[in-house]
Amino acid sequence: MFAVIGLVWFLSGTFLVVISAVQAVNSSTLQVLVVFLLGVLLAFAIYYSAVRKIVTNNIHRIVSMPEKVHMTAIGALKTYMSAVFLLLIGIVILFSSLPHEYIAVFTISVGGSLIIGSISFFRRYFNQSLKAG
Repeated sequence: MFAVIGLVWFLSGTFLVVISAVQAVNSSTLQVLVVFLLGVLLAFAIYYSAVRKIVTNNIHRIVSMPEKVHMTAIGALKTYMSAVFLLLIGIVILFSSLPHEYIAVFTISVGGSLIIGSISFFRRYFNQSLKAG
């Protein structure tokens, strides 16, 4: 279960970072570097201010569940509502008239925080695998 969740978070975050890379194709090297560094710094800030709590709560919820459980029972309703809200914000931002550099900072920071969050799920999966094996 933890491997699947970690993979979903990792792939979602990677997708967002790739979107940023595609948007940066026509930018100068200095612009790309500044956008990337700012995005990474904000990714850690987002992770430590919000995402870490969501990851920790989801891990505790999963651990307390029975062995066989449906995938939708993993997150609380609040988690799914937050995901839908963030998706809608992302769509609005992508189709806005904001400069691509600003959008890239946003997508790198959100994508990066998801990638960082996926590490906790993968770590939990590998710890369980080592204990079981």
